[in-house]
Amino acid sequence: MASISKREQIENLILSGNNSDALAELERILDSPCDDSIAEETQAWAFRKRAQCLFAMNEFTDAGRAANRALEIAERADNDEERAHALNVLGIVHAHVSDYETAIGYLEASYELQRELDLPSIGAILNNLGEIRMQANSPERALQYFERAVESARERDDRRLAALATGNIGRAYEKQGKLEEAIRAHLESIRLYDGTDDRAHRLHEKVKLGNALESANRLEEAERLYRECVAEAEKQGDLPWPEMVYGSLGRLLVDVNRASEAIPWLERAVEAVGANPHNERLPELRSCLSRAYEQSGNLARALEEQRLAFEYADRIHERKIHTRLYESFARFDLKRIEQEKEEFRKQNRELERALAEVETLRDTLELRNAELAELATRDPLTGTFNRRRFLSALEAEIQRTNRYSHDLSFAMLDLDGFKAINDFYGHTIGDRVLVDVAQIVMRRIRATDTLARYGGEEFAIIMPETPLEDATVLCEELRHAITDHTWDYLSGVRPVSMSFGVGALGNEESAEEFVHRVDLTLYNAKRWGKNRVVTAEESHSTSDR
Repeated sequence: MASISKREQIENLILSGNNSDALAELERILDSPCDDSIAEETQAWAFRKRAQCLFAMNEFTDAGRAANRALEIAERADNDEERAHALNVLGIVHAHVSDYETAIGYLEASYELQRELDLPSIGAILNNLGEIRMQANSPERALQYFERAVESARERDDRRLAALATGNIGRAYEKQGKLEEAIRAHLESIRLYDGTDDRAHRLHEKVKLGNALESANRLEEAERLYRECVAEAEKQGDLPWPEMVYGSLGRLLVDVNRASEAIPWLERAVEAVGANPHNERLPELRSCLSRAYEQSGNLARALEEQRLAFEYADRIHERKIHTRLYESFARFDLKRIEQEKEEFRKQNRELERALAEVETLRDTLELRNAELAELATRDPLTGTFNRRRFLSALEAEIQRTNRYSHDLSFAMLDLDGFKAINDFYGHTIGDRVLVDVAQIVMRRIRATDTLARYGGEEFAIIMPETPLEDATVLCEELRHAITDHTWDYLSGVRPVSMSFGVGALGNEESAEEFVHRVDLTLYNAKRWGKNRVVTAEESHSTSDR
């Protein structure tokens, strides 16, 4: 059995972000013999903590397996407390792969068990339920859970949980555009952390306060705060999330057009992520670096950083799809079915019913697999094809064009000033703009054309058997349709417009070369004033204005 001091040691390692060391200690516990109910309780705890470490290390499928194992052992040992904790971890894992319905089911089951047992961690469950509501874009409902978590923390004199949930209240207010309330909540959270030894989360909360100050356009205050956070992180040396600290300062400097200052901080943030290609901050950091290099005039490096941003975003999306596929299989208790099937064979009765049940499950799993395969080709927000599907479609169209000597045109289009829309109205409204733009374009292109979300606010259209002149006319129509659209929910304060780069396939041109040429054309459309259509030929003949 793991001693109390050993458990405390592992808990402290996890709290300080040293998940690899904690994992090594947990493996030693799991490798020891397990013969009685006390050892089973320890095993359930160790598997649960293993799941937490793996989750923090972005190993989501293995985290789900470990949490399922913890739940299985807890149920075998009839240990309701460990069962409640394992359900909580499973809920968090499912939420991370956007399976919110299943996540909420696990967490609500955990909440009911903890409420019955009157466990001190009940406030943490409420906080986790609020987190999932935030991820599901429901900040109003999230706020209710966070407030209940604060109440529970105060009743139990849990200052750390009160600080955590109060900071989350700030995030919920910020999501609703209530920036002054958000700032007050973040300040209160920092004050509460001052009474604990949790330096890591206190620093994290200061960065969140900086984010709220940015949203409120209090940029000088935000920059001062970010620099304080950088100094704290470098002084302590062992705090987690350095990429968040460096990245926030770098992003702000890019936003105020101080690219030369921003680039070193953003590069440090990328370096701090290390070799993990599944860190979800990487696409944003790479995209910020692209903007910084573009501001500094280094367009080649800007393009390379944007390419890496898209590549990492694709990897993360693909990993989530694969994790959801694994979880969909795991939900079916195939072991139970096989046991029932064997029992029917022994009794020589109802064999056909057992086989039919297995066949039905197999068909259900195959259908689910097909649904997930389709999901992997679609952008979940706009319903358009994603970048991976776009690239495969472009390769196929280039081969067909070369075989039959047809025309092939391709356009890249990018919303102008989209960050300003997000900052002014919030990301929920920004997402609505992206959906509406996709609908406007889809209504005007042919069934044979391919529309894809290339990344962020950028889309791409493949137009088979279309000469450049016709493609340019279509892009002009789309540009006018977007500017003339009634954006009633934007109140006219931030007009919506789009820049287009369009080109025709050249002789012996590869897909990569074609995309690169049209992407450079789009950059020129942006540089030459935005809200315009520029052809690759025009861009090449007038390379600098």
